[in-house]
Amino acid sequence: LRGEGFSAADLAYVKPATQCEAPDLLKMWCETEGVEYVSGEQAPLVFYQGFTRSFLSGEQGTSAQWLARIATKLDEMAQRRRVLVVDGVGFPAVGSIVGVDNADVALAARAPVLLVCKSGVGAAVDSFSLNSTYFQSRGVPVLGAVFNMGDLEGFNSWDKC
Repeated sequence: LRGEGFSAADLAYVKPATQCEAPDLLKMWCETEGVEYVSGEQAPLVFYQGFTRSFLSGEQGTSAQWLARIATKLDEMAQRRRVLVVDGVGFPAVGSIVGVDNADVALAARAPVLLVCKSGVGAAVDSFSLNSTYFQSRGVPVLGAVFNMGDLEGFNSWDKC
C-alpha cells in the first residue's frame, strides 16, 4: 500500500486479540514507516497463559464486554485511516471458548476476511476450505486467500505448485 501512494497516516495495523505480547518484525516495520501499530501488550485482548481458566471462573468479565472493547478500539483507529488492517490470531476458532474468536472479531469490525494460507497444494486448499467455511457459517464474508510461496526446493517448490 505504501508503494501505491498511501501515506503512513492513511494506514494502521491492529491485532485486537493476541496470544503474544512480545514485539515482532511488523512492529519494527510500522515504527520505521510511521504506521500506527497496536498489538502485543497494547492489544484490547491478550490471551495470556491462564486467561481461559480465569475467564471461565468469571474473573475476566463477559464476551460481550471484550467484544465491545475490541469494537471501540477498531472504530477509533478506523476513523483516522483509509485502510485498517485487522489481523486475526491463529486459526479461525481461536478464542471460541471465551466467545471471542476471529469470526466474532471480524463481525465486531464489520469487515470481511482475507485468509493467509500455508504453501503447498492439497493441504493448502483443504485448509482454506475448512477455514473459509468456519467464517461463512458465522456470517463473515471471505474475500479470498493469499497462499504463502512454496519452498524453493522439494515437493512443494514454487515451480511444482
